[in-house]
Amino acid sequence: MLGRKKQEEQTLEKLLGREIKEPQILQPEKEVSKEELEQLRESAKPEQPPSKKTTPPPPSEPTRPKTITGAIRTEDVTAIENILEEDIAPLYQSLPADLKPKFKQKGEATAIAIADLLNQTKVRVKKIISLIKEWLKLVPGINRYFLEQEAKIKADKIMGLRGK
Repeated sequence: MLGRKKQEEQTLEKLLGREIKEPQILQPEKEVSKEELEQLRESAKPEQPPSKKTTPPPPSEPTRPKTITGAIRTEDVTAIENILEEDIAPLYQSLPADLKPKFKQKGEATAIAIADLLNQTKVRVKKIISLIKEWLKLVPGINRYFLEQEAKIKADKIMGLRGK
């Protein structure tokens, strides 16, 4: 290991074109009193300009939580979740017990992502449809055409929220 370190140092010396010196530990020659030590520390600190204490401006709109756990749900996210869960109750009940929490969590994350997309200036409907499809694909054995149709219906309803 020591040989490897030497090789690295030599390579660095060649690249930098100079020698790398070993760090030296300085030993004090005499005892230094506490006051002298404090003075040395104070003189070694860089001068800092006095800091200006300003209060940050209040946020223009509240920031949306990225996760629902422990955070306050916004009206948009709740409305989107309600649209997403329409006609899905039978599918949710038929899911295996191990998939139910994953399906619910993915649905909440999808609702938050869709709410963020709706708040943008340019709304990408294709992106909303793809998010809904990805969420519905968690259901095992779902029909591809049913999935496409449900995603488009839900996207249309969600786009209706934007006008309100």
